[in-house]
Amino acid sequence: MFGGLLKIGVYGLWRGLSHIKAIEFIDEAAVIAICDKDPKRVEEAKKFCSSSVKVCSDFDELLEAGIDLVVLCNYLPDHAACAIRALHKGIAVVSECLAAATMKECVELVEAVEQTGCYYAMAE
Repeated sequence: MFGGLLKIGVYGLWRGLSHIKAIEFIDEAAVIAICDKDPKRVEEAKKFCSSSVKVCSDFDELLEAGIDLVVLCNYLPDHAACAIRALHKGIAVVSECLAAATMKECVELVEAVEQTGCYYAMAE
């Protein structure tokens, strides 16, 4: 599905920083876009990314950054909605914690994976 370099976006840098640090050891992957509302977290994360990393102001911008996969490290109540939006844009998803807060969200998430055929993984 991916072929070549896997281009990754990380949403939420408090916990996302550990994922960025791990990804830097994978030759076939690169963090090309990051997003967090806290400028201090953004500056810390940039130390572990290439100088060309795109800093996005919001999730929509991150989804438009040319990523193949997004690592969701944002707040749990938003995980399912963000994952579904990414999947419908053809972007694979890794949820860093629980996938959803309600059964309804779980069903919607499964349906989005089935409809889009995109990869989804829960890392919890």
